[in-house]
Order: sequence, then C-alpha cells, then structure tokens
Amino acid sequence: MIDRLRDRFPNLMGLLDGPRVAAEVELAAPCFREESPFDCITHLKTEGRIGSSLLTYHLLASLGEWGCFDPTVAQLELDLIRLASYLPDPVRYEIAAAAIACDVLEPGSLLLEEPIAGSDANPDVTGRWDGQRARMEVTVVHDDWPPSYSVAAEEEVKAASVPGGFQARLNIPLASVPAAKEARAFIERIHAEHPDQEDTKRTQVLIGGFKFEKSGRDFYCWDARCPVGYVGFHGNDDREVQGSCFTRSTVTRYESDDLEAGFPTPPGVVVLGDAPRHPASHRSTPAGQKIYQILEGKLRQCEPGAINVVVLGQPKAANDRGVDDALLGSPLALVRRADDGSAAETIAMRTGAGPFVVPPAIDLSQLPTERQEWGRGQLEAVRLEAEKFTKLSGILVLRIEAGQPVARVILNPNAAVPITDPQAERLRDAATQRVGRVVENPRRDVDAAPGDSASGNVCGLATCEEVEPRAGSESNGTRSTNPGGVVNPLRRIVQGRGAMMDGIHEQPHYEVQSTELAAWLERQGDAWWNVDGDSLLTGLLTFPSPGDELAAVLRRLDRPLLVQDRRADPKGKGERIDSTKLDELVTSLGNNLHMINGGAKPAWASDRLFFLSWKGSRGEWMLVEDRETTESNRMDAAAAGKQ
Repeated sequence: MIDRLRDRFPNLMGLLDGPRVAAEVELAAPCFREESPFDCITHLKTEGRIGSSLLTYHLLASLGEWGCFDPTVAQLELDLIRLASYLPDPVRYEIAAAAIACDVLEPGSLLLEEPIAGSDANPDVTGRWDGQRARMEVTVVHDDWPPSYSVAAEEEVKAASVPGGFQARLNIPLASVPAAKEARAFIERIHAEHPDQEDTKRTQVLIGGFKFEKSGRDFYCWDARCPVGYVGFHGNDDREVQGSCFTRSTVTRYESDDLEAGFPTPPGVVVLGDAPRHPASHRSTPAGQKIYQILEGKLRQCEPGAINVVVLGQPKAANDRGVDDALLGSPLALVRRADDGSAAETIAMRTGAGPFVVPPAIDLSQLPTERQEWGRGQLEAVRLEAEKFTKLSGILVLRIEAGQPVARVILNPNAAVPITDPQAERLRDAATQRVGRVVENPRRDVDAAPGDSASGNVCGLATCEEVEPRAGSESNGTRSTNPGGVVNPLRRIVQGRGAMMDGIHEQPHYEVQSTELAAWLERQGDAWWNVDGDSLLTGLLTFPSPGDELAAVLRRLDRPLLVQDRRADPKGKGERIDSTKLDELVTSLGNNLHMINGGAKPAWASDRLFFLSWKGSRGEWMLVEDRETTESNRMDAAAAGKQ
C-alpha cells in the first residue's frame, strides 16, 4: 500500500513518509471495505490508533481502489511541484529537516523557531529526543565553484577583431564573459602591435607587460598570469579556443603558515600553491574553510545542555570532501626526503586543525627536538578548537536532490551532550527515507539571470508570464527549438488556449491510462515532444523530450487521463480506450490556422497534438509533436555516423 503511494506521489510522500505513516495506512486500508470508510477511519482516530483521520482517508482514497476515488492528494502533488519552482534551497532543506525531526523526536514535542532563553537565537526545530531537549538548525552550503563552461565566453573570444582565423590556448577558464573579454582584447592587442608575422626568427616581445616568444605567426607566453598562453594566427577563417582548468586550494592559509613553521619548504622547492596563476582560474579559499565558517556561525544557535544538530544542506557533490576538511583539518601529503633529495616515503594525513579532532592530535614523541615547541603550540590550538565546538553534538549532511542523494550523520567526539549510537542510527535511517524524494526544484536555470531565462518562463511572486526564448539559446543541454529568434508557433496557436480547452471533462472526451499513451508514443519512433500547461510532467522532464523518455515517465505515473475528442463529429462520452484508438483522436497544430491569400502553411502546422487533462484535475494541457527538433537530431545522428 505505502509503496503504491510512494510511486504515484513521490513529492508528497517524500514529505510525509515514515514508519508511522506507513503503519497507519496499512491499519486503515480495511476500512474501505466497510459501508462508510471515513467513519471507520474516524473511529480509529478516536481510539488513538492513528494520528490523522483526514490525511489517512485522502491518501488511501487517492489510489482509486475499492470503488472510491478522491483527487485531493493528486492535486496536492501537482501543487507541490508548482511550489518547488519558487522554493529557494534553504526553505526546501528546512522542510526536509522538519520531516526528519518528526520521525526522530518525541510525538507532540516539535516546535519551530523556538527562541533560546536569554538569547535572540531561534533554532529551526526544537523537541525532545529520548527525554532530552534537542535542537536542529538548518543551513545550506552555497558555493558556485567551479563555475560551468559558458558557450557565450567561448564565442566572445572567437569574435576577436582580427583578420583571418587563429588558435588560442588561454590561462583562464571559458566560464565568464568578462574574463573572456579580457582574453579577446589581449588577442586583438597582440595582432595590432605585431602585424608583420612573416619573420620566422624567434624573438622576445613585450605585450601588455608580459614577455612573449614570437615565431612568425605564433606567440607564446609562459607566465600563467597572462590571460593568453598561446595564440597562432593563420589565413583561413577557422577559430579554435581552449580554456584552462580550474584549481582550488585544499589547505587554508593559516594551516599553510603553521606547516611552513613546523616543516619549512626545502631550498629550491616550489610549492604549487605559491605558483603564479591568473585569478580567474583559481580560488584560494578551500571548500572546507567555507564550510567551517558556516558551522562556526551556527554555534550561537546551539543551546547549552541540549542535543544540538546542524543540518548541513550540501547541494553540490563537488564540495562533499570539504565537510571532512572542515571537521578534521585539511588533507596533505608528508614527504620524507632521502639524503640525495629524492622522495623516500609519502604519508597521506590531515593537519588535525578541526573541531571534531580528539586531542591530543599530535604525538610529540615523534617530532624532532627542534620542533617540540611548535608541536606544543599545535596541540593547544587543537584543544581550543575542540572546546569551542563542544555545544555541537553532531552534523547531518543532506543532499535531497534525486541525482546524488546524501544522508550522512557525523558525531562530535568532544560534544558536551553527545548523540548515542542508537540515536545516530535512527537519525540516519529517517534522513535516508527523505533524500532523493523531497520536493525538488525542477525549473532552476543555474546560469540564467532573473528575467533572462532560456526556459521560456519569467516568474515573480504573483505572476508568471510566458516569453520567447533568446535567439539560439540552449536550456539544460537540449537543443533550442527557437533558432534565429523566430516567433514560437505554439504560443501563437494557443494564445486563446483557455477558450479552446475549456473544461475537457465537460466536452466530448475519452479516458485513457497514461501507460496507454506511453505505448502510443513508443510507436511513433524517434519523435520528440513538447508539453505545454502541465506542471507535473514539466517538473519531471526537460522539454522538448524524446518520446521514449516521456513514455517512461508516463508508465511510472500510471494515472488516468482525459483526452479531448476534437473530431468534426465527436462521440466521446468518457469511455475508457486503449492506445490503438489514439490515432483517431490526434489533431495537428495547423487545424485552426488559416493563411492569407491561400499561402502555404508553415512546416510546424503539421505537428501532431493532443488536448489532455489528468482525471480529477481541472487543469488542461497539450502534448505537441516537435518535428523541428526531431529532424535536427536525425541530422546530427547522421553526421555523427559519417565521422
């Protein structure tokens, strides 16, 4: 029973799910064999055997079994997906933390934003845990490093105002248009200052304060601080640009200084951290340092004498190792050098400069006499660090996104009020049930600024108006269906969509299971499809979508649909049909399109179209064929096959 609810309503059940809800659903299911299921479930509530009669009734009624169906839960699922489009990460993780707290804290003890006595601090969740007062504070790691590759940055460099073509190797990543403008200007300056490129003799020239080695049309710079490492000009129009990689420090500056004091760098050895580099290609603040600062700031939300847990939202998997670096000290390699200067032995270790390290972290007996004083100073630093964090009992690391979910409990060995092993196991189990299933944000465009989204939606607090995508834009790795900035035909055809689709359930229609629509889509071969007006599917897939991917989602949903009968002589009265009847009901975008002076209809006019609605919902939407994307992908596949 609970598994069917999880499959059909993953977002809602991601918030509600737990051992308690599962047990109550199984207990109440037999009530639907009674004459009055609701009265039976209410009786269970009166006896104290279930917590909520209304919730339990609507969950079971949503399954449509026992000759009873209630659309309330299905509508809640749709509302949650719509809501997820506007929820920022902190709110989503606070929802997840509250749901986890409901599973581990004592029933009836849960409070939100309860102030700490004598303080202006108010942790997100408060309750009792095995008779002990407990606090939970939620925070999210926002770290945009490394940034994503930018097509616009590459095109900016390629647009350099120089005759002919060139090849360029940059010392900056192709991730930022402002940095790309700097590289472009440098390429233009090189060409302007040295237009005579026929002399193949190697010479050194000074350009923009950097030394270049010139050989004919080739210019080399070995200084990594220069935005351009190499550029070679040629006569044809081809332009190739290669950006650099990103680097990030793994040891904080404070740890680096301490290590240098205890283990000085041998003469003649250059440490990579001290090597020159362009600032756009490197970040000097390690992920661990940023996470440490976040946790340090949350100590004021910890109540003395209580179990205090910080829920650390970790949306980006690239920062996972930073959690251990923050708690245990940064990683490093200790190299023992042989008499001839070669590396005789390398030991992987951590600095130990972290709050979850158990003092003493350094065995002074292993240090040479001249470093004993340095070692004692490090021991005192570790002790003070551990002492500062004793109010923190542990950390729950969460990533609720379905792609790479994480639920990890890290206990503080120095905690004043520790979390027991059984408590840690219960917390981990409760969190594991939530991650990957809590409401996700399906329409987040990471690179798009507000009001400049390639997704076709500009949403504010109260309104959401549809706009045209930017010319030649791409969204979520899919091909734009609007090359050249032409007006999207779908928008023109359905500007009066409300009138055209007024109440499918009140118009001639048939009922078809989504699995049958999936079977029909699979028979259409490699066709691509768009969905317009349904937040459930647009929350689960990126559109346009290949038919097989859309079919897989429709099979998983396994819900009844209403399909409008738009034939000239409609006959549908709500009868259930299978996939073989859908060919008779499909219409096309151009059915209502009339050309002036008998002109030819545009190519998209023949794109196939269904008008649909989920049974039990008043929202109507369209499933539209996208032949332009289909043909484009066929050409790409053919070209790839020839290579």
